[in-house]
This record gives sequence, structure tokens and C-alpha cells, in this order.
Amino acid sequence: MTELLKKNPQVAVIILSARDGLEDRLTGMRAGADRYLVKPVNLGELAANIDAVIKRLELPLARTSLDLPRQVSEQGSPLWKLDIQGWLLTSPNGQLLKLTAREFALLHRLIKVQGQAIPKKDLTDEIFGQRISNAADRLNVLITRLRKKAQDQLAEPLPIKTAHQIGYAFTAPALLL
Repeated sequence: MTELLKKNPQVAVIILSARDGLEDRLTGMRAGADRYLVKPVNLGELAANIDAVIKRLELPLARTSLDLPRQVSEQGSPLWKLDIQGWLLTSPNGQLLKLTAREFALLHRLIKVQGQAIPKKDLTDEIFGQRISNAADRLNVLITRLRKKAQDQLAEPLPIKTAHQIGYAFTAPALLL
């Protein structure tokens, strides 16, 4: 059932279950659930998970490859592409960068909002979870390493800009494929 629901990008799935085994949780997540919570669930935790999923659903829809010619002519600059199936970032010059899970989550979130700055708190909650200590430091390290990795492997800087006192933004035209 989860697989069917997840075919619609405007549908979120939160599983509430008494089954707390690792295999049960992994099965739920592999089936496409956005969240898997074990009963009894704290209402505050449930509300926070619902809020996080709603934020994801409120984001603008990703552009498709059909938008490519129009976008290049409007912006006048080459496109970055994020392959959501293969977790690969393609630079405008065609170089590929293989991403880790957290690198992919970060870029996916940034590219979805097309140049808007996302607060650090939102990024850390989504990438590392709400209960992680020193999450802001972890985010800074993740971005520093990703920038270096991109520079080394793509031979060009990654267009992630720091919006001081706010967060981060992906400032180049990009597509989710």
C-alpha cells in the first residue's frame, strides 16, 4: 500500500506501529514511508514529524527534464542536475559526483527550493534528526566536505552559498531528474 501512495509526490506516509523490530522499521522505510514511529508515540514527536512532512509537501514541484530547453534560454547559464534515483549530481560540464545519503538529502532539499535560503535548523532537523546534539556543526562539516569533494572531482565550485545568520542556498539553475 505504501508503494502505491508514494507514487503521488503530494502524499506523505507516516507509519504508526506497535512493531518495533529493526526489520519491521526497515521494511516500512523501504516501502516508501516518510517516517516510521513506534507506539506508544509521544504526541509532540508525532506533531513534529507531521510538521516536517508537511514542509516537504509544501515545496515547489521539481522541474522535469522537459523544462530544460526553456530554463537554459531564460537563465542563460548551464544547469546542474540531481539524479534522485542514482544519487548523482551532474555538473553543467557533464561531470558526475556520487553522493552519500546525507549529501544527497542536503542537495535535494536545497535544489527543490531553487535558490531560496533554507534555515540551518530546518536542514539539520531533516538531515540529522531533531535530537542530534551539535547538529549545526555537523551541517557545517558536511557542507565543507561536499564543497571540497565537488571541487576535487568536478573541478568547479559547488554553488552552495552561505546566507549568513540564515542558512544555505543552492544558487545555480538545477533540475531534479
